[in-house]
Order: sequence, then structure tokens, then C-alpha cells
Amino acid sequence: MTHSELVTAAADWLYSGAKVADEFSRGGVRRVKCPVVVTDMTTGNRETPDAIGWWWGESILVECKAGKSDYYSDKHKTFRKHPETGMGNYRYYMAPKGLISKKSLPEKWGLVEVHLNGRCKTVVVAEFQEARKEGELIMLMSTLRRLPEKLEGVTCNYYTVNTDRPSRACVYVEPEGDLL
Repeated sequence: MTHSELVTAAADWLYSGAKVADEFSRGGVRRVKCPVVVTDMTTGNRETPDAIGWWWGESILVECKAGKSDYYSDKHKTFRKHPETGMGNYRYYMAPKGLISKKSLPEKWGLVEVHLNGRCKTVVVAEFQEARKEGELIMLMSTLRRLPEKLEGVTCNYYTVNTDRPSRACVYVEPEGDLL
């Protein structure tokens, strides 16, 4: 399974219902669907997750690993050594079945295995942890800046000094930017 295929599987998993630890839910696990998912986005941010999804102010980060060397090199990143600087209130590794062992996972991280038939199975459910929301906001701002002028249900008006009152459901974005 390629890295690109894993990223697509991660986006589908986030959209369709990722599992997260929740002490108030039956069995201590809750399924959440992320209405906003971003994959493979490079920004001015320090961390570039393979996939990240948001729902109701919380986030799920997914790092996709197609090989063991990629998985083990990930542990040397600054945000892995200092989890409080990383993105994602819930953090997962996604890999082909059998690539990553449960005992090698960082504390509070989850594991999703992708089987040969493409089915995703949550092997370890991620626990809540504090996230660097500034990094997530930078990513969301960059996403908005890249939107086309028209999307169904949303109008993106490029900001000018003489804007009239916006109509309902408008997003104003600056077309070019050097920070994001």
C-alpha cells in the first residue's frame, strides 16, 4: 500500500467516523465525523500532517506510514518529542496491517490499520491531549486562502477596501499572501 493510498484512506476514515476515547460515552469510545478534513497541505506551519480533521473545536491528526523506517524516523520530530507542540487533540498512526506494533506507539496515540481490501480498523483508540491550536489555525487559514471563487453554498469574495455588506455565507479571503 502506498503513502498516497493511505492518505486517501485517512481522509475517508475522518469523514466517515473516526473513533476517539470519551469517558462519557458507552464503552469509553465515541465515533466522530469530521466535516472539515485537510490532507497533504504544506503551509508556513512547522508541522505538516498527512491528514487532519476538525469537528466542534477538536481535531484528529493522522500520520500515514507505509514503511517501518518512516515510522521510526517520525519519533525524532520536535512535536513527537514535545507532544504539547503538536497538532491534533487525538493523534493516530495509519499503516498497513502489521507494520506498527501497539507497544511501540507513543503515549495517548492511536493506531488504525488498513487491510488489503482497503478496510480501516481502529486497533488502538487515541486519547485526548492538548494540541497546538495556533498551528491548526494557520492550516485552516491557508486552506481558506486556496479556495476557488465559487463553491456550492459558499461565495469567496476577495477582500477589497470598499466591500459592501456581505451577503449570507460569504468568506472573504486575500488572494495572495506571503505568510501562509
